[in-house]
Amino acid sequence: MTNEAIFTNKNDGIPYSNTNLEKDYFTFSTRKPIYWLTEATMELLDGKHVIKVKVIEYDCKSIEQFNRQVRKEPIPFMIFEKLDYDQFIPQCGSYKPNKLKDLFANYPIQQPIESSDPSQSPIINSSEKLHNQLPASKLIEPIVKELQLEFRFKFSDSIIVDGGVQFTKFIDETNCQISFTIVNPALKQHYNSIKEYFAKKLGKKTFSVLATIKQVDWKIITAIAYSK
Repeated sequence: MTNEAIFTNKNDGIPYSNTNLEKDYFTFSTRKPIYWLTEATMELLDGKHVIKVKVIEYDCKSIEQFNRQVRKEPIPFMIFEKLDYDQFIPQCGSYKPNKLKDLFANYPIQQPIESSDPSQSPIINSSEKLHNQLPASKLIEPIVKELQLEFRFKFSDSIIVDGGVQFTKFIDETNCQISFTIVNPALKQHYNSIKEYFAKKLGKKTFSVLATIKQVDWKIITAIAYSK
């Protein structure tokens, strides 16, 4: 499970738009790779084939099967059965609880408002708090802006960590520095000392990046990066 897509092996990713997981309202923590063990069945819904997915284990340690899986044909729409709130939320770096409650079988009666990861801010902003406090006649709608950018970044200026590549870049459109993490479970921190070797083997000093940045009231809420 990554912030860019749901991977069935190292290379094949399923976009969240092809699932019932509303990715606009949560980001996974990037402290370590997240693997789910699932049980999937093909079903017919409204005349269309869908895959019903039941999560068996949220912190799967045995990933040998993941590395061996081969996708033989396109995957239809994936419907995840009700998730376990107590196991899902700790894996998030940020989240918007009131937008996610329909995903869970055990959503708490008292609505949570904070991220479980103290190192990352929850997707909650001052306008939303004010929105909840004002009478209906004076509600203030937050200003939401989403940017999709493509750029190149130097290997030498990036850092390889366990499970990915990290870098910081000044984004003109937001007028601020933004930190990105590109998830790649195959990478290890000790590879950082030989990253110039990777650049040499690829014959490029830079790598291409596709980034999606979401702002609410000019505050950066999510910054997701992907690279082949």
